[in-house]
Parts: sequence; C-alpha cells; structure tokens
Amino acid sequence: MDITKRHHYIPEFFIKGFTGEDKMVSVFNKETGKLDNARKSPKQVFFEWNRNTFKINGEDNDFVEMLYQFGETKFSDTYRMIIGNQESFQFNAFEKLHLMYFISELHWRVPNQDIEFLDHIDQINSESSSLQIRNKNSGETISQKLYSELIKNPPISEAFKMIKAIEDFDEIVKEVKIEDWKLYSVEINNPQLNLLSDNPVIIRDYKSNILKSELIFSLSKGKTVYHTNGKILNEIPAENRIRVDVLAFLQSKKFVCGPKAEYLKDIAEYAKFYDTENKIEKLKENVFDIFK
Repeated sequence: MDITKRHHYIPEFFIKGFTGEDKMVSVFNKETGKLDNARKSPKQVFFEWNRNTFKINGEDNDFVEMLYQFGETKFSDTYRMIIGNQESFQFNAFEKLHLMYFISELHWRVPNQDIEFLDHIDQINSESSSLQIRNKNSGETISQKLYSELIKNPPISEAFKMIKAIEDFDEIVKEVKIEDWKLYSVEINNPQLNLLSDNPVIIRDYKSNILKSELIFSLSKGKTVYHTNGKILNEIPAENRIRVDVLAFLQSKKFVCGPKAEYLKDIAEYAKFYDTENKIEKLKENVFDIFK
C-alpha cells in the first residue's frame, strides 16, 4: 500500500495565508543565515520527509500523518471562514474554539517541541492519563513502568501530541472567556506583514497548557490572534507588529517565511540586535506591553 512521504508539520492550507501575489513565499534559512534564492510554494516548506512514518509489525505505516490530515481538513474550512471575513474581522464562538485546539496541536506538532514533549510524557501518570493501556487478557491497567516505556515508542508518542492538545482544550473549554480571544487585521498593503516561523506561537509566560497563557498567533499575513487572558488589549501600533515578527524570527528553529523577500531580510537584520537571552526577554516584554 502506498503511503505519504512529504509530511508537513505546518499545514499547506495555513502556509497559503502567508504567500505573496505569486502564491509563493520567500524563505529564510537560519542554519545558513541566508535568504533562499528561489521563492517556494507552500508544498515546498515546513515539512520533513517521512516525519510521521513508523515501522509497525515490520512495515511502514503513516497512520499518524493520516490523523493529522483528518484534523487539517476539518479546520481548513473554519480557517477560510475566519480569514475570509473582510468586513468586521470578527469570528464567532465556534470558530474561536476550533482555533484554540488548532493552536495547541500546532504548538506540540512542530519539531521545535519534540524534545520538550518527550520530557512531558516522561511525567505522565498512567492512572490519571486520558490514554489508558490495559492487558488484553486480564483487562487490568499496566504498570507505570511499562506504561512509560510504551508511550515513548515513536508512533505512540507522536500520536499522543494530539491527545495532549485535546486534553489542554478540554481543560479550558468550560471556563474559557471567548471575548479574551481577539482578531486584529491590518490593510493588505501595510508594510507590517506577519511572518510564519516553524515555531509559530508566541507565548508570554510559558505553561504546560499554552491555552492558559497570554499569546500571540499570526493567522495570516496581516491578521493576528491575541489571547489577552482577561487583560485589556490597547491599540496595536505598527512598531509592535514589527516586534512580533522579530520575535517570531528569533524563536524559530530553522525556517521563517513571508510574502515579501525584502521585508523578511529587514526582519533578519533587526533580529541580530536582539539575539541574546536578555534582549529577547526584553523584546517579549515590549511586545506584550499592549496587554494591560
């Protein structure tokens, strides 16, 4: 049976929200420290070959990738409704809730979080976990030791990222304040065009459940979602949008893309000034100063 090989950790439909008029993006490669010469299509960025292919019973299996693609298909319609609203730039409760789950899953799905997620599952208690594993003969739950060994198995640990996103969503859904999730937009010809990085969620104070944190998430070029976590969001000046792009660039692992090459090059130059731990923290403070 044929299986998929090109596995995007950021979905193609989402990348399309950051393309230029030519439906392509410019890409900055942080490993080489240079802007790629050729512009690329969404198909050509933010993927790894066979990232979600695993050996099961001696055969390659991409069931994890199929699960991710199923979720992508469901959210893509919601995404198009959100970014397609050109009049009020508002979105309803269902769209906000769907977006919250997408943000959580995307956060855990990207390669930048692989090591941290292994640390997370190392702390999971088998009795309280939503993923229960039982002996098929006796029906009894397995020991904590065996449970820890099994969930570190690559196909299980990768699939568990989706479970983690569901758990985080379920934890906040009954108490979430929909009005704390705000969508802002700038004109399409505005020079502050949001960039997309391979670590796309900007979080103020990191928590295991990022949906409990103040956060900033670039939804498309010129459209940004803010979770104020109960605070008031003041007017967003142009310099703040630039700082968000610089912060997105700095926290990326390998790749950053955007609709315009010159803007991406400018952000890469600005980022050099902030590229120390102390300056990054100060930059983050400035970015979140709009939350009062």
